[in-house]
Amino acid sequence: MIKLEKIKNSKSNGYFYHPENTADVGMIEIKGDEVIIAIESNRDKELGVPYYANKARAEVLRLLKAGQLVDEKLLAWY
Repeated sequence: MIKLEKIKNSKSNGYFYHPENTADVGMIEIKGDEVIIAIESNRDKELGVPYYANKARAEVLRLLKAGQLVDEKLLAWY
């Protein structure tokens, strides 16, 4: 599960992501039509791969292409 929160009150355009809906945080930035992983969460660093960051990036890219950049979104998968 990942919680996405749109970045507010900043020059950055993008989302914070919280793996497993915890206080741990990473950042996904939108630069034009590109979506990049700006900061990996501690959980991704512990895993040694950007597992949650990649899932968050893919969802932000989907939202960007659909023109539906919502303020908050919760992603769950099985």
